[in-house]
Amino acid sequence: LEFGTISSDFVKIASVDVSSAVGEIAFNQQFSSTYKIYKLIFKKFRSSANNNELRLRLRIGTTNQTATNEYYSTYNTSYYNGSSGGVNNDNVKNDYCRILNWSMPHTSGNRSFNGEIIFYEPQTNRPFWGGSIHGHERNFDNMLNAQFAHTYDQDVNVDGFVLYQSAGGNFIDGTAVLYGLKE
Repeated sequence: LEFGTISSDFVKIASVDVSSAVGEIAFNQQFSSTYKIYKLIFKKFRSSANNNELRLRLRIGTTNQTATNEYYSTYNTSYYNGSSGGVNNDNVKNDYCRILNWSMPHTSGNRSFNGEIIFYEPQTNRPFWGGSIHGHERNFDNMLNAQFAHTYDQDVNVDGFVLYQSAGGNFIDGTAVLYGLKE
């Protein structure tokens, strides 16, 4: 019986634990030529206020990439509240990436979002990423499911990203971990 070296295809690159109010969650200068695919896994994201969308901007260093209408987004969101449900689909262009077209869970309820974002070769021209978000209220029946895909239609070599909220709300809870995937 032989045992070889155990190797992981997922390499933890960076993590953020939110335990007090912060306006943004930044992963600066994390993308490199070492990995072609990166995966962000987040759990228990909550906001300080109602009516905030979760948004993302790519970065070079600590500079947000904000070219007008160059973030192309498509998403499908569905919900069910125990007695009824609905679907929200949309395709948009903005100077930011709208990760979720629904308000983030906030302090007035026992709610949170969990999800993942996969960045495919972010250091190539016109980077592409996609993922999913799942949300729920632990004291109620409300559930949310969202899938999304995005690209930034610019010839840039980005090395990071920032998550923030639409109306300036703060993140009050949550954990995010960024992994590099070996080929």
